[in-house]
Amino acid sequence: MSARPLPVRPDPRPGEPLTSYAVRLADANGLHHGRVLPKHRPDVDVPATELTTVGTLAGLDPAATSRLTMNRYPLIVRGHGPQRRHGWRLHHAVTWICPSCTPTTGSRELLWQTALMPVCLRCGCYLVRAGTADAVRPASARVLELAGTLGELADDGRRRPRLRQQGRERVLVGLQSGADRGEAGEEHRVFLRVGVR
Repeated sequence: MSARPLPVRPDPRPGEPLTSYAVRLADANGLHHGRVLPKHRPDVDVPATELTTVGTLAGLDPAATSRLTMNRYPLIVRGHGPQRRHGWRLHHAVTWICPSCTPTTGSRELLWQTALMPVCLRCGCYLVRAGTADAVRPASARVLELAGTLGELADDGRRRPRLRQQGRERVLVGLQSGADRGEAGEEHRVFLRVGVR
């Protein structure tokens, strides 16, 4: 059976992953999620047939559909090989959500699947694992600033690979200068946890 455009086609949100969009698309049309995209589909290296199906159902062009996957980022972000090594992407079985906005809007972002983004920049709070009952913990202004910088670097890496190293060095210098002054606070611990050293 060939796919035809669905009657209700919500617009993708900026930075939204394919899996999140497929759930919203299915919900908007009263369909089981598996009719739009197979369950447990990672948002990286999605087969062309599945991308085409989602694009057709949603009325999206191939480029817009492809931007919903991790393949929009360079290998340094998404990793490579069958196990996605040597990148910032976390294990596909771990789902991070914003305890403030995800329960009400269903909103998730692609960069939340990476160790580059420990916070929701929209709500200004730390992400939690899906399925946990963690409280909303506001992030400090410095952590939000650093996370914003890392998000910009990931996006810049798509367009200008040379900026990746320069930007990473800028973040590391900021973290190191704070540690040298004895200001190794919350943001230093957060970024050590996610892998910025």
